Amino acid sequence: MSKVFASSSYNLRGWLSILGLLIILMGYLFAFSGTTLFISSVIFFFLGGDLFLRNAYREVASSQIGFNFFITLNALALLIFPITNNLLGPVGYKISGLFLLVPLTFCFANFLKAKEVSNISYSFNFISSLDNFISKSAILVEGEKQTKVFTSEIKAGQKILINVAQRVPLDCIILEGTTLADEHLLTGNITLAAKEPGDLLLAGSINKGGPVIAEVKSSIKSSKLARVLNALKISEQKKISAKSFLDLYSYFMVLCFVSFAFIYAFLSVYVLKDKTLLEAFNSFVFILALSGPVIYMACLLLPLRYMKKGALNNKITMNNPNALEMIKKSDIIYIDKTGTLTTGNLEVDQILPAKGYSEEEVALAAATSQQGSTTIFAKALKEYCRTNKIVPEPIISTELHPSYGTIVRTQKDIIFAGRKAWLEGKGIKVELASNTQELRKTIFYLSKNNKFMGCVCFTDKLRANVKSVVSYLQEQGKELCLLSGDNTPALQIVANRAGIKNYIGDMYPRDKAARIAATNNLGKKTTMIGDSFNDILALLEASGAIAFAREDSPFISWVDIVLQTRDFGAVRKIFDIYGKMHSIMKQNILLALVIGIGLFFFLTQADKIISWYQFIFCLFVSLFIIFINSVRLKYE
Repeated sequence: MSKVFASSSYNLRGWLSILGLLIILMGYLFAFSGTTLFISSVIFFFLGGDLFLRNAYREVASSQIGFNFFITLNALALLIFPITNNLLGPVGYKISGLFLLVPLTFCFANFLKAKEVSNISYSFNFISSLDNFISKSAILVEGEKQTKVFTSEIKAGQKILINVAQRVPLDCIILEGTTLADEHLLTGNITLAAKEPGDLLLAGSINKGGPVIAEVKSSIKSSKLARVLNALKISEQKKISAKSFLDLYSYFMVLCFVSFAFIYAFLSVYVLKDKTLLEAFNSFVFILALSGPVIYMACLLLPLRYMKKGALNNKITMNNPNALEMIKKSDIIYIDKTGTLTTGNLEVDQILPAKGYSEEEVALAAATSQQGSTTIFAKALKEYCRTNKIVPEPIISTELHPSYGTIVRTQKDIIFAGRKAWLEGKGIKVELASNTQELRKTIFYLSKNNKFMGCVCFTDKLRANVKSVVSYLQEQGKELCLLSGDNTPALQIVANRAGIKNYIGDMYPRDKAARIAATNNLGKKTTMIGDSFNDILALLEASGAIAFAREDSPFISWVDIVLQTRDFGAVRKIFDIYGKMHSIMKQNILLALVIGIGLFFFLTQADKIISWYQFIFCLFVSLFIIFINSVRLKYE
């Protein structure tokens, strides 16, 4: 397994390689002796390539062939070839310029690895900010005395006061008071959860109702949120040991050039019998020297560069393109509901009138009650009214009861609109012939002149193109499963609308991650598609991670692929991008092999001496061909 060194270590060796490149180039310009050039190459082999040499040893020790081994093998061949070629004298190959490839190769490779390592540092910057989700202080209640203390000082069994708009510092059970909790951080739920004495308040949730006194059930290190953050920090370490994108085809390249070199040398000695063993070995080393890691890097990095630019045009940020391979090969794709499969906004799903009222009357009363409001319910109702051409009645006054309901007065009516318990607390008897209220979590109840009218059932609004993408993934043989912190009945409705058969509700972040880990343990590849903090562990646990996120989201730096669009069709676009990029990379690798082998035969058949600048010209022509084949990814 390769070791990850600091980006500064790679950068330093990259600049030393540039220095070596300039020195050897001056040696050619001023006709330094071959011995001087050889010694310079050896010096800069160790100055610029010692990290690759160390990692190559580790790869071989663990029976792996990766990028480090490929780079080191080529550099050693470049140093060995002048020795064997010089021993052959006049019958050796008439070529110069290969010494330049040693620092040139390490220059590209070091700066490339430095960039790769610096990307990992973004993850650690993210990790260092995670503790901000845990409140640093809390109000300790001891009899009539209230004291503000550090959260770390509070122990299980003590009582704390949680005021309105305060983030809950520790897991606790409510003793006094009722409230509404915003648990979106942990469950992804966009609606507030009603809490009363005996109910659990989770650390990290926000008190959106009234002040409550609660008994602490966890320490700062044992709360559900703290355990999530700790597991996240551990899971993030996986990025360090993740296989480099450059390792993808290194084994193939090494195998091809070593095989070709061996077959050529074998045929020359034992079939054609036109070479001695030393000449055959010299040809073997020469072919490895021409294996071209610089061209190989271009074969992969140029398509990668222009694929990223093309993806950005579709509002897709590729942080870890290597994950495309895992996503394409995934057996199971897990999808979060709120904010991922859905927009995170509500839409009117059904209107259920009470006896004696029509749907139109209930819709009109609901729209009238929400004039001037900006809640998620109001936005959904306004959209419904625009679609169905319902014009709200003018109102005389509005009485707001935040998080519970609204009372509005028109010229002739008084309308109550809000939660079921709130209406019942006003003495209004809530009765419906249908049992739909048991199937939907988000319901808006209405009464007019103290008589129950009916209710409006809301559901999460699906993102655009959800159904077509779900069908496409199923046609690709992917098993889909919907995961959510929402209750199972509400989840079932969304799953049915999207065409997803498997769904699991009432899941906390660790539950989602545990589900994916269990699937991984069965030897299956997984992909997780999420959008918020409650999906973090699952995203890290999956083989490939996709997140819908805004530009200011912490996902931007560390999730494999970030989608900055409201269109679920971007998920299918990822598969299209993978297919095109993979095709271009294969074409480039084939071109590199053809160019390398063709260059070998050209150089070995030429009677005249090939100068260093002619050789470098051939190298840049090869790079230009790879560039032309890769740049079209930006526009496709």
